[in-house]
Amino acid sequence: MIYVLDCEVFQSGDWCFCIKNCVTGENIEIVNDSQKLKDFYEKTKNFIYCAFNSSYDMYIFKAILGGYNPVDMNNHIIEKGLSGYTFDKDLIRFPMNFFDIYIQGGGSLKKLEGWLGHDITESTVDFKQKEPLTEAQWEE
Repeated sequence: MIYVLDCEVFQSGDWCFCIKNCVTGENIEIVNDSQKLKDFYEKTKNFIYCAFNSSYDMYIFKAILGGYNPVDMNNHIIEKGLSGYTFDKDLIRFPMNFFDIYIQGGGSLKKLEGWLGHDITESTVDFKQKEPLTEAQWEE
């Protein structure tokens, strides 16, 4: 089984994972629910996860599984420019089979989506906002 996933983390502490089962076509959304993410991991940890620039998504995933605030991992990777594996060596206890679909020299995911002819409308939601996201922002 292969799962393609993407996660978003907001400075407010809100986070989400959007996951697609490539065999069944099922779409799974996990929003601010660490137990649901842990349950998903336990059911799927022997399968393959795919993501664009998976070094981000994988370590956000591991941070949540380890009981950390994903904002702290986000800031470790994005703000400090550090690798996720340097955050806490204990996160090795969550093995994952991640395949990165990043195209070396190919640029951003938005560029790739544009090349594929997909709508690449950017969200207006500010990832740095400190207030929890509104329902309208989640919908966007």
